[in-house]
Amino acid sequence: MNILHVGTRILRNTSPLGLVAGGVAAVLTIPLLRKSVRRASVVALSGVITIADEAKHLSAQSRQKLRDLMTEVQSAEHRDCHELRVQPRQLAVKATAGALAVSDKAKDLAHNASHELKSIITDARTLRSQNNVSEEKSRQVKDGLEDDFADIPPN
Repeated sequence: MNILHVGTRILRNTSPLGLVAGGVAAVLTIPLLRKSVRRASVVALSGVITIADEAKHLSAQSRQKLRDLMTEVQSAEHRDCHELRVQPRQLAVKATAGALAVSDKAKDLAHNASHELKSIITDARTLRSQNNVSEEKSRQVKDGLEDDFADIPPN
């Protein structure tokens, strides 16, 4: 029977939970897979931590700028109360400009996070392909018994 037919039948008759359990069992029992999954996990988690730290840093900067702005507005409110009443449109324009700046910063942060995640995925694929190449080389190791089985026909 063709191996593809056997594989198709196994995949058709196995539940997704069984496939996940089989994958987990393979990762836990095969050292090469375990190392690969660990490396990929480390790289992925370091990227997530970097993104989270950057988000915290930008958030703290934004809060500090907002506090400074509020302090400035409160001090200016007492001095320029009459001027603010006369020029509400300028105030609205400045407030909108501030909101747009915050929006742009958030978009940049999301773009950077997306770029970082794409970079992590690319690195993981490269690592996986390197592991596949080393696995292929390890399969090609000669054990000296090739000539003993030369007369046996292949399946």
